[in-house]
Amino acid sequence: MRPVLFNLPTYLVALAVLLLLLFLTFINRAAYFDEAWFAEQSLWFSRLGRVRSELFQGYHRWEVGLYVYHKLFIWVNALVTALVGFSVAGSKLVSIFFGLFCGVLIWFHGKTKGMEQQFLLVFLYFGCGTLMRYTSVSRPEVMCMTLGFASYLALDPPGGLAGPGPY
Repeated sequence: MRPVLFNLPTYLVALAVLLLLLFLTFINRAAYFDEAWFAEQSLWFSRLGRVRSELFQGYHRWEVGLYVYHKLFIWVNALVTALVGFSVAGSKLVSIFFGLFCGVLIWFHGKTKGMEQQFLLVFLYFGCGTLMRYTSVSRPEVMCMTLGFASYLALDPPGGLAGPGPY
């Protein structure tokens, strides 16, 4: 199928430039206030096997332990902290990984539509300002988005047997 808007090299160059610009936004970006808290929770979980917080010492005994927190995000972040060490950049790797992984899922989702539609889908995804904001912040939103889209693809794979819904 012939491309309608642009040829294949144009899409490849545009996508590469967009990804480069996305990664350039990570340089000298100020840390958000939650990042210290999530990083601290991950550090304590990787060291002690339980989540606690010295930042909120004296507040509901959180220096002893926390029971309500973003469990999967903290566990994955603790694994990354154990592998790469405790740093602001290291704590952002989880969001970056899940942001890129969702781009791969979107690429495979568009496979049944054609090559040009695949590039447009991925280009629109990586060009989204909200994605640029949240992939550079160590927060669970990008991971939740990716896992939600992955579960949608598992329930209704592209080109799968599931037909149109009842509505």
